[in-house]
Amino acid sequence: MLLSIFLSGFFSSPDVEEKKMKTLLVYCSRKGYVKEWGERLASKAGGSVTMAEAGDKDLTGKIREHDAVVIAASLKAGSVDSRIKKLCTSGQKEFSGKKIVIALAGIGESDSGKFMTQNFPAELLEKAEAKIWIGGRYIPEQNNFLVRFIMKKITGSSGNVNCEKWETVDEVIKILEGSR
Repeated sequence: MLLSIFLSGFFSSPDVEEKKMKTLLVYCSRKGYVKEWGERLASKAGGSVTMAEAGDKDLTGKIREHDAVVIAASLKAGSVDSRIKKLCTSGQKEFSGKKIVIALAGIGESDSGKFMTQNFPAELLEKAEAKIWIGGRYIPEQNNFLVRFIMKKITGSSGNVNCEKWETVDEVIKILEGSR
């Protein structure tokens, strides 16, 4: 009895901390929503998420140092930024053995599956643990006349379009922790 008490105290030391998965969030934010979403993810994840903008120096080295990669990008006219596309096509080797989550932002969720397949390599989509639509927003004042004109025709409104999906931050954390 005394031995089992001693051993249980020995093996369940409070000094031993559970190792958190190191996650790299690679993002490209056109008007700020994706970056803000990523900052919320990093804040809620408690320090286990490092943010890097697509196109940063030594991004492949950063990917190698992490256990998981979240790729977050916004759409413009149905396409993600070329830096994200380049990373996803040329970085296939670095993604091997990593937990991958793809987070796509925009205001047209009904076409999210189509946008995923148009913008990301099939091999990466197959490897991805999750493909998540994180919503988006459109603020006319942040755009030129032509974009405002086109968006008014598409949305039928000249005002802001807000369809942020902040709850997806918690979904991604659950996925990264393996409890989905």
